[in-house]
Amino acid sequence: MKKINSIITWMFFLIIVSVYFLHYTIFSRMLQWDLRLNIVSFIGYLLLIPFIWGLIHSEKNELIHLLKKNWILILYSIIRIASFYLGGITVNVSTNKTILLEFLYLVLIGHFCLKNITNITFLFRFYIVLNLLLNLATVFVYIGIPSGYFSKIPLFTQLVSTVGNYGVYPFSALYVNPNIAGVATGIAIILACAVSKKRNILFWIYLTFSLWFVHFQQCRSAQVALLACGIGYLIVRFTKMNGKQFAFLLLVSCIVATLGIGSFAIKNSSRKKPLEDMTKTEQKINNYSTGRYLIWKYDVNVAKKNLLWGSGSLDNSKNARKEIMNKEYPNPQLGMIRFNKYSTLDFHNGYFGTLFVVGIPCFILFIMILFLKIKRLSNDKWALGACFFLVVNLFECQFLIASSNYPVTAIMLMLILNPKIKKEEGIERKI
Repeated sequence: MKKINSIITWMFFLIIVSVYFLHYTIFSRMLQWDLRLNIVSFIGYLLLIPFIWGLIHSEKNELIHLLKKNWILILYSIIRIASFYLGGITVNVSTNKTILLEFLYLVLIGHFCLKNITNITFLFRFYIVLNLLLNLATVFVYIGIPSGYFSKIPLFTQLVSTVGNYGVYPFSALYVNPNIAGVATGIAIILACAVSKKRNILFWIYLTFSLWFVHFQQCRSAQVALLACGIGYLIVRFTKMNGKQFAFLLLVSCIVATLGIGSFAIKNSSRKKPLEDMTKTEQKINNYSTGRYLIWKYDVNVAKKNLLWGSGSLDNSKNARKEIMNKEYPNPQLGMIRFNKYSTLDFHNGYFGTLFVVGIPCFILFIMILFLKIKRLSNDKWALGACFFLVVNLFECQFLIASSNYPVTAIMLMLILNPKIKKEEGIERKI
């Protein structure tokens, strides 16, 4: 029975990762947006089957031990549900989807679902190959369309040109946008560094191409995150600091940086002028962050009204942006223009996104969960791999409250932080 459960779990994980990854590409845009979003939102719940199976076949002592071990997660769940009442949050479709995704990331991807899997690194290798094939195809299309290689396939050329963003980002031909391409490849790189043999020449060829591809996509968030992982590797290799300690330090630094920028945005917000009327320092920060600072400034001013219990969902926060813009721009047409410009954008910061949606108590508990998950890892490679996600979330919303563009990122983070990977064969404890 365990073998059957393992096969079913593997099959579901491969389906989920494949669907999530295809969501990154222009091929997913051939589906209607609502249908695509519903598929992405609910396909992860295939994992309910192996989860319930594992729960039913668990021993009493095993269940009691896990409940005691995960008391923070239980407290998080209680406070999160209570926050809807305490904060007067309207329960709607978006809040329900948000709660379900939190359950997926924090509960389903855990012991009961994974306990019968003997080799979780196979899933990581599958992701690496999937990403590599798409990257090679993207480069080929980027070169091939202007060179006329696809002149005999006009339908494909039309698909790439109209469905995707080829006109704006030709170098991301098969991806939805270059940020997604860069982050997806960055994840594959840190996974490859963890599961591959460094003496294999194919690994170095792959690593060289993938690093070039991230640079080619001009994805600053992935570049900075990979740089942080590289610095962490050197520190762990040549000092007495281990991977977990570096990850702890980096997590604290990211939180401090996020809270600092939020405080700075509040300090420079005035009721007498629009939020887009920025100081010279703010303009520099906005330019360096490729426009993210202004999004943060809007969302900080939205969130401060109910920071204790949060907004409940990303969509609720977006709607609150509209209220601020309507106040700043009495002209309805001008206000709608500004809202339409920013309505499709998420928080572009996973720390802000989690804090503003779940509120202060649950944000603190989530950070504690991250600390405990990192602490339970015994392998420096996985701890350093987690650092990629910690840094990327300074620029993208890919944590617990994940944008619909990045569902696979949160899944991979939770798999990397799962203690089971420390038992894998062929993975050294130290770098």
